[in-house]
Amino acid sequence: GLGTVAGDRPFIVMELLPGRTLADLIAKGPLAIDTAITLTIEVAAGMAFAHRRGLVHRDLKPQNILLSEEGHAKIADFGLAQAGTGSQFTQPGTVWGTVQYISPEQAQGEPAGPHSDIYSLGIILYELLVGRPPFEGDTPASIMMKHVYETPRTLGSIRSAFSGPLETLVTRALAKNPSARLESMEAFAIALKQLRQGNSRVNDASPNVTNRSGSD
Repeated sequence: GLGTVAGDRPFIVMELLPGRTLADLIAKGPLAIDTAITLTIEVAAGMAFAHRRGLVHRDLKPQNILLSEEGHAKIADFGLAQAGTGSQFTQPGTVWGTVQYISPEQAQGEPAGPHSDIYSLGIILYELLVGRPPFEGDTPASIMMKHVYETPRTLGSIRSAFSGPLETLVTRALAKNPSARLESMEAFAIALKQLRQGNSRVNDASPNVTNRSGSD
């Protein structure tokens, strides 16, 4: 809630979230597929709520996703968020965001919109599964250029368990053209829930198959 103290100085009362960030969790290695999908669903649902109110985060990254003691994801640090109407959410020519998670359009100084957050969440999901983001480099500029021009290594080539619908979904989220990505965060969450349900059915039918992270 929003309140005031002496002198009419504003303050915000927020939920206390002792513990860690998603970045702390990733530092221990790739996550199990079900865990990665569940956390991404929670982030997608939270961002869908923000998008419905015209708010774009513009800096989604594991360091900005807090984990509650129960392990639920909470989106934080909307410091670069921009509210607006229509398709223009940021001024052209200005680069905002963190280079490992920045969308191609942001890297080129173009306006950021809801689809920019979808791209960043796709990068996060990729990192949750693999243990590192798809694009790395020696300088911020080199990483940004990879977002613009390079295609990430496919998930299926890293681990066969990632092949199929999961790989297809991440590839779509990471499309260079914003219009080719998932149409909304709600659609992203729905597709992930369907993947999770399918993954659970496979595990129920094959009790000896696990979702442990690592190489095949």
